[in-house]
Amino acid sequence: MTAATSSMTGTGAARGASEVGPLRVELRSVNGKGLQVKQRLCREVAGLESAFEDEVRQRMSRGSITLVVDRDGGSALPDRTQLAVLANELKQLSSSLGLQADLSLRDVLDLAERARPQAERDAAPKVLALVRAAID
Repeated sequence: MTAATSSMTGTGAARGASEVGPLRVELRSVNGKGLQVKQRLCREVAGLESAFEDEVRQRMSRGSITLVVDRDGGSALPDRTQLAVLANELKQLSSSLGLQADLSLRDVLDLAERARPQAERDAAPKVLALVRAAID
């Protein structure tokens, strides 16, 4: 672990593959008395906000920091094949239960998000590594 930087004005960036797809991470810092961390995060990593703030606070003790984590190209939607499989499984389930299969795209997307493994949603080591690389 690197020692906390007392003050910094500058930028850092990292790009790479992660558990949620390719990401771009940017960090901008200007001098300031205290430490203020602002974040702009894509939907895929919104649940990691406190982990990102912890990473910044471990390495910096002063400044106004802006951390941006965004998708790096590609579609923001989950894989179409996986969504089609999920929609088909839901239709089969509703049929076997004698229910009406009036699924909307929102229903399928919401369920796809909930079906993602907990580890992928809550602890993403590759995403955190990209944030560390942007900080360092």
